[in-house]
Amino acid sequence: MLLIDAFNVLHLPQAVREGRALDLADLAGLVGVSRYAGQRAVLVCDGTGGQAGRESRGRVTLSGIEVVFSGARRTADDEIEARLRKAGGHGVTVVSDDRRLRRAAGRAGAKPLASGLFLLHLLQDHHRPRPKPLPSFARDIPLDRYSVAHWMRQFGLSPNSLLDRRAGRAEAPAPSPPPPPPAPKPQPPSPGATRPVAPPPPRRPASPPNPAERALPNESLADDPVIREALEAWKGRLTLDDLDMARWLGEHPPGPDQR
Repeated sequence: MLLIDAFNVLHLPQAVREGRALDLADLAGLVGVSRYAGQRAVLVCDGTGGQAGRESRGRVTLSGIEVVFSGARRTADDEIEARLRKAGGHGVTVVSDDRRLRRAAGRAGAKPLASGLFLLHLLQDHHRPRPKPLPSFARDIPLDRYSVAHWMRQFGLSPNSLLDRRAGRAEAPAPSPPPPPPAPKPQPPSPGATRPVAPPPPRRPASPPNPAERALPNESLADDPVIREALEAWKGRLTLDDLDMARWLGEHPPGPDQR
């Protein structure tokens, strides 16, 4: 809800439109077409609204906005504070530059909003371009047959599709392609039939042994990955010299039973 200190807003220097000062009717009209149109708004004014001598508060409606006059013995500030106490501060915005009202809004938990910023929002929304109205054929219900045909063409519909939808029949999906035929299974050979035997692959002739490869030096042994792995696993206990077969054969010739 908006509690608006109306005269506080109307007394601003920028409260002018088309070369003349705004009045209560102008302010109510601006509120009714602004971003605040969806909220309940109350314009609270001092006095009796031209009803001099009356002590009761007056209420009128301008452009769908409630206008409340505080009366001869009360001020607009008194009326706004009384409404704050009655309604509480939750969901209430107090529009005023009056320090008293801004403090009262803070105590009640309401949101204070400066009058100048509020009026700026109203004027911005007033000068905002309005959306174009829909054509008459779009507002007429029910549509005539020409309008129906127009929209059916726009959406790619046909009379048959409309009848199907009204009857609750969904369009049948396109048939899926048939699955491919299964591959033929191999037939077992008949009894007594001989299976063809594939010829063995040709053997490569063995190359004659290289005498130089029979006794590899220690440097060649170190290139073998198995030898390197054994040396790492038995580090400190096994060396390349221990793997020199010529050395072992020279130091320990075979016995008579091993010849």
